[in-house]
Amino acid sequence: MSLNPELSIPLPEQAVVMGAEVQVFLSSKETLPSWISYNQQSQAFEAKGVPMGGLPLSVVLDSAGQSTWILL
Repeated sequence: MSLNPELSIPLPEQAVVMGAEVQVFLSSKETLPSWISYNQQSQAFEAKGVPMGGLPLSVVLDSAGQSTWILL
């Protein structure tokens, strides 16, 4: 069972250094679950079929050496 078929969560502007490569991972340093991804072009997290208990999710976004912890 999933909560939402599709969900888009935009990032705060200050989280990304303009033009820099972005790496995103869980706060535990693991890769993101298969149901959520980061779209660098739209600067938003996109989730499809969020499982029960899947959110909230704590992620770390690294942009040009600047790390930002985000609770989705």
